[in-house]
Amino acid sequence: MFGIDTCSWLKLDLLANSGWDSTVTMLFNELELFTTHEVVEELNRFLYHRKGWLKRITIRTHDQKTFSHFAGDVFDPADASLLSLTQVKDVIIITEDPVMLAENVFLRENVIQLIDLFSLLFQENRISQQDFNRLLSFFRKKRNITKRNASLLKK
Repeated sequence: MFGIDTCSWLKLDLLANSGWDSTVTMLFNELELFTTHEVVEELNRFLYHRKGWLKRITIRTHDQKTFSHFAGDVFDPADASLLSLTQVKDVIIITEDPVMLAENVFLRENVIQLIDLFSLLFQENRISQQDFNRLLSFFRKKRNITKRNASLLKK
């Protein structure tokens, strides 16, 4: 299951609005996507025009004990709610937040960026090499990934 944070939802919206709507639709059709109630609150403010997306995914409740550990000065409730689920088997969190990605070092290495998800899909032959390279270029132009990271992902 893939838990998606607010910034990554915004990236998916950007992709859908930039001609990648079939790729975004593929994510909904082929992957188990979820988010948390706290992220939904943010999405209702920022992506109100994409309410249909929320009907196609699971909305999960955060783990209260772990949520308390993450909530506070560093993480807002939405981020803490997703991080609270990192101990759940087969959960991968998709985020663009550098602090959440840094937290990954202390977790189970299951917090990744959206481009990393596309890399996994490419490795599983769910997207073509041409599409993956175009996605790398797209994210690079948006300054979402560095030139170094893009070259590492191409390998």
